Amino acid sequence: MTGNESNNDIIGGLGLDVISGLKGDDTLLGEGGEDALYGGAGNDMLKGGLGDDRIWGGAQADKLFGDDGNDEIWGGNGRDRVWLGNGDDIFRDNAQNDAFGDDIIFGGAENDKIAIGGGNNRLEGGVGSDLFQFDANVATCANLITDFVRGEDHLQISGMTWGDLRLSGVGSDTRIIWDTGSVTLQGVSVASIASDDILFI
Repeated sequence: MTGNESNNDIIGGLGLDVISGLKGDDTLLGEGGEDALYGGAGNDMLKGGLGDDRIWGGAQADKLFGDDGNDEIWGGNGRDRVWLGNGDDIFRDNAQNDAFGDDIIFGGAENDKIAIGGGNNRLEGGVGSDLFQFDANVATCANLITDFVRGEDHLQISGMTWGDLRLSGVGSDTRIIWDTGSVTLQGVSVASIASDDILFI
């Protein structure tokens, strides 16, 4: 199912749907089944519904909802708002496509993987053991994680080692800084940070 350059409202069925919005401010609803939703240009709202869905926001400021199932969501350019929903979800914020997007990400009730590119992003993993991924080689970013839980959640930073990081206390928070970016752990003290909280690849 493919829309046009106007503002489209497209609702899928119970099976496996492929829905493309193209241009315009579109509302795409996957409903049941394992769906693929493509927002395209415009300020879109995409909802996966039931099933293990794949959702691409595209350009502009989109609202993306994983809903139920183990979903994969790509933000694209723009200031996106993302709700991962139930299931073990993956959010990918490709730095090449989203170097200037300031995103807000809400994790769900399970173990989520949130991969961040560029921009100033606010991240909330939600319940479960969440993995927050950053690539120090590709984008400038400043991130805030509002609910990091030591021993349960982890950071993963590619292209860095412990020797490349600087940790500083900002009130009751910890700010972790590298050459191209940073992440602030809200409500987590510097003294409590251990080596197994941060993974390197």
